Amino acid sequence: MNTLEPHKVRPFAFGLKILSSLQNPSYRIYLAGTIAHFAAMSMGMVSSPLLIYRLTGSAALLGTMALVSSARLIFGMEELIICR
Repeated sequence: MNTLEPHKVRPFAFGLKILSSLQNPSYRIYLAGTIAHFAAMSMGMVSSPLLIYRLTGSAALLGTMALVSSARLIFGMEELIICR
């Protein structure tokens, strides 16, 4: 009677499958671009209000600009263009 050995699972096998996609040069470029884009958008979300506040010194104007900037998200208007 043959007994089958249990399948040996390496502890980090799942992580290695995910990281194996980094072997593709095109994917590495895509991933680097995505990370850079996310970093730039995050910096813009912080620097734009800071710039408005430092130029005007008014918290009320900062709140108004934040409301106007988010109007596209609130009302779902894709055509609304706000100059930054």
